[in-house]
Amino acid sequence: MDERRLAIGLGWFSIGIGVAEMVAPKGLARLLGMPKRGALLPLYGLREVATGIGILSQERKAPWLWARVAGDILDLGTLGAAPRRRAKRRNVILAAAAVGGVTALDILCGKRLAETEARAFADEATGGTEAGAEWSGISIEVRQTREKKEPLPEYGHDNLLDINEASMEQLLRIRGLSAAGAEAILAYRERHGRFHSMYELERLPQLTADEFLAVREAVLITAATAAEEMHRLEKPDLTTEPGGRGM
Repeated sequence: MDERRLAIGLGWFSIGIGVAEMVAPKGLARLLGMPKRGALLPLYGLREVATGIGILSQERKAPWLWARVAGDILDLGTLGAAPRRRAKRRNVILAAAAVGGVTALDILCGKRLAETEARAFADEATGGTEAGAEWSGISIEVRQTREKKEPLPEYGHDNLLDINEASMEQLLRIRGLSAAGAEAILAYRERHGRFHSMYELERLPQLTADEFLAVREAVLITAATAAEEMHRLEKPDLTTEPGGRGM
C-alpha cells in the first residue's frame, strides 16, 4: 500500500466532506435526524477543510492524519448522540459505518506514515548513514556500542610509561598523580630537557612523597643518546628548582 497516495486521497476526501458541511449544513442535519445540530456542522466542515489542506500541503503528513482521527472520533460521538427517530435511524447507522471505515483508514495510514517519516527524518539528520536510516531499538543499540570508547588503561607495573615521551593525558593516567604534578613534570622537561634519573623526579618540589612513589612505579626513563646513557646517574644541578626534598 502506498500510504502517501492514500493520504492524499484522504486529504481530498476531507476537503470534500468539509465543503459539503459548510455549504449545506441544515440539509445534512435533517438527513441525519438532528436538525438542532445544524449549527455545528459548518464548524466541523471548517475543521475538515483545514485538515485536508494540511495533509495535501505539508511534507510530514502523519500529524495531520492523526488530527483527522481526532475529528472522526468527534463525528462518531455526534452521530451517537443523534435522536433515535425510526425514520432517520438507518441514515445515522449508514453515516456512522462510513465514518468508522474512514477512521480505520486514517489510523492505518497515519501509523505507517509516522514510521516512514520517522525513518526519513532520522536519515536526513544523520546524513544518510546506514545506522541513522535504521530507526529501531536494535540499530540504536548497535550504533551506541560501536561509538562507545574503551576506557583508557592506567599505567603501572605491567604498563610502564616513558616519562621523557609522555603527554599530559598520559601522565594523568598514572594513579595517584595530580594535575599539578603532571604539569610540573612537563614544565621541568621543557626547561631542562630529558629526565636522566629518578633523582631528578624526586627533587621536583611540586610532587608529594606519595605522588613520587606512584610515578616511580609507573614510569621508565629512557636516554636519547649513548652519551646521555653514560650520565644517567649523574646528579643534575637543581638549584633552579627550590624546595626539593633531597635524598
